Amino acid sequence: MSNSDNTELRPSFPVPSLENPAKKKLNSSGSYLVIGGCLATAAVLFGGLISFRRGNSRNSQMFMRARVLTQGATLVAVAGTFWSAANMKRREREQAEAAGEELGVETLDEDKARALLEKTGRQKSMR
Repeated sequence: MSNSDNTELRPSFPVPSLENPAKKKLNSSGSYLVIGGCLATAAVLFGGLISFRRGNSRNSQMFMRARVLTQGATLVAVAGTFWSAANMKRREREQAEAAGEELGVETLDEDKARALLEKTGRQKSMR
């Protein structure tokens, strides 16, 4: 090829995205709620400890009650984030199966994949 030839070679098949899927999940709003809840819990806890050290037991007791509430809210945020991630994964799987059916591609379960690998002699690569 010469330097004047600016043709770009492209594959004739779809190329999967190289984006990191873990990065996509970290940037979800649920993880921000969890981080915010952890920081709020820590702030309330330290406020209560400072009040306790200063001898203000009434204020310290109020901080500790607030700590329990912020911990509960953080646990709800954690559970919601896990539920959301599982729901997203289920939707992606359903979309992939639907796309495979539209293209006439058979989806393989683990037994079919093992049988196919044994048939082709590539059993060593699958564990």
